[in-house]
Order: sequence, then C-alpha cells, then structure tokens
Amino acid sequence: MSNEHVGWSTIKHFRPEEFACSCCGEHKIVIELVKKVDELRKAYGRPMTINSGYRCMSHSESLRKPTSSHTKGVAADIRVDGSRERFELLALILKMNLFTRIGIANGFIHVDIDLHKDSRVAWVYS
Repeated sequence: MSNEHVGWSTIKHFRPEEFACSCCGEHKIVIELVKKVDELRKAYGRPMTINSGYRCMSHSESLRKPTSSHTKGVAADIRVDGSRERFELLALILKMNLFTRIGIANGFIHVDIDLHKDSRVAWVYS
C-alpha cells in the first residue's frame, strides 16, 4: 500500500480520488482532514460531493492563490445545492466543532485544518 493511501481503511464515505487534484490526479490530501470530513458526512446522513480537495501548484486556482490551504492538502470544498442545504451543513459543522476555518460560497462550503492560518474565522466568497 502506498503512503498516499495510509489511513484510508478507516474512511467510510469517501475514496482518495474524490480529494485528488483535478488537473493532475495527485492524492496529496492530509488524512486528518479526510477523517473530519468523513465524520461530518456520517452525521449529515446524506451523500456529500467534494468539489475540490488537494490542488497541485500547476492547478489554475493554485496559480491565482499560491498560499491556498488546498495546495497543502488541508482543505476541501463541499458542494451545496441551495440555501437550505448550505444552512444545514453549516449548522452541523459549527455544532460538531470539526473545523474552525470555514468559507461560504454560493455552491460550496470550504473547510480546512490549516494550522498556519488564523482559526475561528468564517468568510464569504464574492
């Protein structure tokens, strides 16, 4: 088993490919993040789609935001369809206290565990 898959045996709701870079397929996601997202998914009780996980430095978003937590493999964008789903997922994230860095967008909620950035923050994407 390769190092990139170490710890995945405990993950119930996701596969490594769901967190892989969309431009190159690399799986450099930190397993602690995946465990938290998996715990969130279990509590949510419904399927969740990961819009973006790890992003390599050649990814178009990384070129625009080279300090993104996605480039470190410590962030994920979870797709939401509409305001009700956004509210329910956000309420659950806050209740479970799994993430202290949350970004809110029209079509996704960003969560990360980046220890090198401010915690207890929430932002909106314009």
